[in-house]
This record gives sequence, structure tokens and C-alpha cells, in this order.
Amino acid sequence: MRSNHPVLDIEIHPDSTVVMSGRPLFLPEDGKEMIAEGHIAVRISRLGKNISEKFASRYYDAVTVMLRIIPADGVPEGMEGVYSAMDASSVMGVWHECELIAAPFKVTLDGKCFEFAPLSKDIDALIHEISRYMTLKIGDVLMLPPFAKTSPLKASTHLTSSLNEVEAIDVKIV
Repeated sequence: MRSNHPVLDIEIHPDSTVVMSGRPLFLPEDGKEMIAEGHIAVRISRLGKNISEKFASRYYDAVTVMLRIIPADGVPEGMEGVYSAMDASSVMGVWHECELIAAPFKVTLDGKCFEFAPLSKDIDALIHEISRYMTLKIGDVLMLPPFAKTSPLKASTHLTSSLNEVEAIDVKIV
């Protein structure tokens, strides 16, 4: 029997996964080639449960670019939870005003430019759906599905990203 519930493409990441922009990113020592996925992320600014889509825009106050580090050959089946919770596996960019995503905007990642339509309505719908199943708390971060992948990451390189030409991430790979 099939459920009428929507499929939400979200993952829960503990705070130990996050490295702030400007701090070095240490690649895992398991020898696997790693890449970074680029995500748009929003910061929750109010406590809420069962949030109406009409009022969802009141529940987030900032946007940034986040990078999630994964193996270049993909995450092995059954290990998705382990990789999403891996220590220091996400780089959080500098937070910017939400007005940046209310109109068409651009994100650069690893020297490539990506253009987006306004995301406010999509984020409002996502907050509405997620809040049906869990309480959103101040400081929670929602990562939208990935928009791009980088080339393989190598030690001693820099990875940068900007949101409408305003720097969001500048991280040294170690």
C-alpha cells in the first residue's frame, strides 16, 4: 500500500558535521577521492511546528551556500546515514539576508556560475512540509537538494563560493 505522504529529500546532520567558512577542511584519511556538493541553506529563526505555508517566510532569516563532502564514486548503499553525520563533512558559508533569494540570483562554486529562479516559495513549501513531522528550532539549518558537484578535492587547494557575488565560502582543503 502506497502512502500519500510526500517524499522529502532532507537529511539530518548533527552540529559536529559543520566546519565554518575560513576554517580548514580536513579530508578523511581513508584514501577515498572526495568531492563537494553545493547546497543552498536557510537558517531557522523561530520555533515552530505545523507551520502554514502562508507564514513560513517568518521562520527563516538568512541564506548561505553549504558544501557537503562525499566520496567521488558516491555514498555506498546503506551508509547514507554515516556519511551525512560524518564529523567535519559540511562547510557552512557566511549568512546573508534572505532578500538574495527572493529574486533571481547566482551562485559561484569552484569557478562555475549557476543561476537560480527565486526560491522563497519553494522554501516556504519545504518548511510547511517538514514542520508537519518535526519541530523546527531557532538555529536549525535546512539544506536544499544539491545544485552542483565540484571536481575531486585535493589537499592544499582553496574552494570558494559566492552568493550574488558576495563571498560565502573560502576554505582551504588540508
